[in-house]
Amino acid sequence: MFVFAIQLCREPAHYDPLDVDQWRFHVVSADDVREHGTRSVGMSFLRRYAPKPVSFDGLAEAIEAARRHPA
Repeated sequence: MFVFAIQLCREPAHYDPLDVDQWRFHVVSADDVREHGTRSVGMSFLRRYAPKPVSFDGLAEAIEAARRHPA
């Protein structure tokens, strides 16, 4: 299981890495990452394999759902 975190703040003066509301998370199975066959992934990969980003509050549920229903 991989969790990719994307920082959404566009204003440098408001950037706070500890503010979980400024982040969105993409949960992707390890098998999907391995099958991709490269050492890095980009946004197109995340849009394909994790099209619905989740907030911090939904992260645990998304991880559990992915664990129960691997792609």
